[in-house]
Amino acid sequence: MPQTLIAVIAMALASLVSFQQHRGVLEQRMNAIRGSLAVRSTAVATDKLEEIGAKAFDQATLTGAIASSGLLNPITEVSITSVLDDVSDYHGLIQDEKRKVNGIESSFEVRSLVAYLSEMDGQTTVGYPTRLKRVTVTVVPDGLARPDTIRISEVISCGVRCAW
Repeated sequence: MPQTLIAVIAMALASLVSFQQHRGVLEQRMNAIRGSLAVRSTAVATDKLEEIGAKAFDQATLTGAIASSGLLNPITEVSITSVLDDVSDYHGLIQDEKRKVNGIESSFEVRSLVAYLSEMDGQTTVGYPTRLKRVTVTVVPDGLARPDTIRISEVISCGVRCAW
């Protein structure tokens, strides 16, 4: 009887040690997947910022230079039928992006926010049109518990299109 009890305790300890080892391996694998998705999320955010930065500063600047900030459009939420031809059109936009790497497809939710910035410090958000806009892109990978959120911002200037 005592030998059976010792054998059961030995089996339980062996199982516990084995379980801890498997748990450690699983944790390492999940961290590797999280890291890989964070890198992909950063690439998606950077690509989206480049896409937005390649657009016109404002609807008014599509046809040439403007002479007054009053000609700039207020930033409003994007409509479903909106043509994405200037930076402001991306405000409030939520898109799904898919990326395929090594035969594995990943899906990401991409949110874009646009705001006018004070020309005095280039950081303070203001409610009126200026020569500066901050574009913030937030990317969250889909299908992962507790995903890492990647948020990247860039300041875009009207440049020579705003001549005042």
